[in-house]
Amino acid sequence: MSEHTGSTATPETGRREFFSKAAIAAAAAAVAGVSISSKAQAANGDTVIVGTSHTGTTTTQFSGSTVAVYDGNLSVGGYDISVYGNAGSSTSQAAGVMGVSGGWPGRGVWGLSTGSAGVGIYGQHYGVSDFTTYPGTGVTGISDAGAGVVGSGTTFDLQATGSGKVGLGSAGTITSTTAASVGTLARDSDGNMWVAVAGNDWRKVAGPQSAGTLHLLRTPTRVYDSRAGKLPNVGTKAPLSSGSRTINCTKNASGVPSDAKGVIVNVTVLWSSATGYVAVTPGGAGDTGTSTANSPGAGGKTASSVTVGCGDGAKIDVSSGSGATFDFLVDVNGYYV
Repeated sequence: MSEHTGSTATPETGRREFFSKAAIAAAAAAVAGVSISSKAQAANGDTVIVGTSHTGTTTTQFSGSTVAVYDGNLSVGGYDISVYGNAGSSTSQAAGVMGVSGGWPGRGVWGLSTGSAGVGIYGQHYGVSDFTTYPGTGVTGISDAGAGVVGSGTTFDLQATGSGKVGLGSAGTITSTTAASVGTLARDSDGNMWVAVAGNDWRKVAGPQSAGTLHLLRTPTRVYDSRAGKLPNVGTKAPLSSGSRTINCTKNASGVPSDAKGVIVNVTVLWSSATGYVAVTPGGAGDTGTSTANSPGAGGKTASSVTVGCGDGAKIDVSSGSGATFDFLVDVNGYYV
């Protein structure tokens, strides 16, 4: 008896197997077609692979509120953007976009715009009503070895368009020889403003104990005349023979503001007595025993230019020392704020 070799499948069985495999292949092709035509999706925690040129590793996170990457066709607030991050309304510390670089030289976030009215990096913080408890910043730059933020522009390198204010943190103690580069601005721990005019060479420009900036009046303005019938018609019209008389340097439309820290005045004294002196001091200080001018004798005249600090309301005191009697005039030349 001869042996029979080969397949034992009947024609009917072969047809069933063929159609079954074809169905599986068709289903696989259909699934593949759906996958290709729809957006790529991944389960929470899975690796995300987009196309063939980018792989999102386990450190790539898409969670929370809005995170979007576009080719520049997304418009937010009137700007076409490429990367958009929205931290939502969380009351805890949050960031729309955060970049960290540990390289050298490194940039945590780099923004470049070549448009005529573009913005390289745009940050906006929608604060809460209690902004002292929950402050926020649009863009924050921090560097432990270099500049936190560097700006370069054809009109402004740095511009404040909101409140128009620029706040400086304390640089600690600054002296005239503190290390610095020319052009550096800083505020010390006492609230004084400094500018470096050369390497390690500082100048104090303003502060709590400083008179501030000098403003010269276009022409001297007379704010007081003790003589009866003489303008301006303000204050007491009589010679001063004892004590102090307070003069308001804002009178007669002088232009001196009420918050002036100091004034430059010319004080002319018409002496009635042979002895004595006159003292000019901040309003409320009275006679400090330091003379501004001394009597040359009865009928004599003296005129002195005085730079003096102001009391409240831009006021100064003119005092009679040693019981001297005199009329006097006060002309303002400038003021400090």
